[in-house]
Amino acid sequence: LNSPPGIKRINELKKEFNLETPSVHGFYSKEGNYPEILKEIIKAAHQIGAKVVLISFFEENELITEDDQSLARSQLKEPLDLAESYGIRLGIETEMVAEELKSFIDSFQHPAIGIYYDTGNMVSMGVDVVKELKFLQDYLCGIHLKDRGIGSNESVPLGEGDTDFKAILGILKEISYTAPLIIQGARKEGVNDTELNKQYLEWIKTKF
Repeated sequence: LNSPPGIKRINELKKEFNLETPSVHGFYSKEGNYPEILKEIIKAAHQIGAKVVLISFFEENELITEDDQSLARSQLKEPLDLAESYGIRLGIETEMVAEELKSFIDSFQHPAIGIYYDTGNMVSMGVDVVKELKFLQDYLCGIHLKDRGIGSNESVPLGEGDTDFKAILGILKEISYTAPLIIQGARKEGVNDTELNKQYLEWIKTKF
């Protein structure tokens, strides 16, 4: 994704295998050069047809204090303008409860920002994910389908945690959700990733 030959190869593979690349992941950093890095990611995303760039705020880059949020707003200002010019949205992924997250997104006052919601992360926090998704429906631009147990930071294979996929997919159908829906399933020891993801896809289909 960071080089012209790589972008060319991605597009060749997309055409060969009839694939889509609805979103790409741009991990957030508090480093001063992050806005320039993010702008390059946005340009590359545009070249492979992605309409969403996920910005995740975790570990040392979590949005804990008002200073953290203020820094994020300043760093995303120019990238947001660039994203808008390409018809791309920046999707914020962070472990904030829905009301707090909505307030943070609203503070940007920008049409190119939205929410990339992770079901497993939020289930682990003990929140009502179905209620949150309905509350945030106008902000959603991407969703990770992940499974975790309540109170656990460890992802587990789909169906082995506390994520209620049937209820989640039900509310997404109810709100006519059409943005990226990405399976982020835990790996299994001794199971090939490709085969495992095929299994996850078929399992998810049974929950619609």
